[in-house]
Amino acid sequence: MVKNILVEVKQQNDELIPFKSGYYLGTCIKKKLASSPINQEMTDGWTPYTLSRVLPTAKDKEFLPGKGIKSDIWAFLFRSLDESIIQSFRASVAIDPSIKVRNCIGNVEGIRELDIPNFNKSVKFDTRSPIIIYDKKHERVLDAEEEDYVEQLKETIINRYEKETSNTFEEDLTILIDNHSKTQVKVSSRKNAHKPGYALEGVMKGPRELLEFAYLGGIGSSTALGCGCWEVSE
Repeated sequence: MVKNILVEVKQQNDELIPFKSGYYLGTCIKKKLASSPINQEMTDGWTPYTLSRVLPTAKDKEFLPGKGIKSDIWAFLFRSLDESIIQSFRASVAIDPSIKVRNCIGNVEGIRELDIPNFNKSVKFDTRSPIIIYDKKHERVLDAEEEDYVEQLKETIINRYEKETSNTFEEDLTILIDNHSKTQVKVSSRKNAHKPGYALEGVMKGPRELLEFAYLGGIGSSTALGCGCWEVSE
């Protein structure tokens, strides 16, 4: 039952990897799933998977300010609550290994199956892609500096867990944010369709089932477009 993979890619052209790679990677993955022989029907709502940003892995990688990243090999994390989504992706790249991130094109060279952390009551975390928290009541994206940001973050995780599992969450979830940095995240094909997202570091305390749910499904909005992915840190 594979739900957590690292996809390793070899660059096929000379284009730079965009710094804000999530939207472009996410739309590529959606197309891969749609064209897979193990077809996945995706709705307009939340999809139960999350992606990291593109992770350049070449030893001689270069970060070119205002331009992008030069790296002839790169990778990304792909996690899902539904193992059939991972199977569908693998079936698709077996037929066509190409991955396109804006103008950058690479071929999947390998897929590494990763263990799911053995969550205890408390874990340190840091994000691998920006987190967007949407306040549905006021129809806006929350700023991490706002007083109720953490409460909204907790509610997003708990409400999604209850909706997807049909279980009632009765235990306590605590989130402490130690550091955050703001970025603008592209969320649609429209030219200026950006929303504020945050890279976060902190601590989460809660039951194993809830932490694993948030780990595999991601946190916040647009998880299938390269948002909400996080890792357990030491």
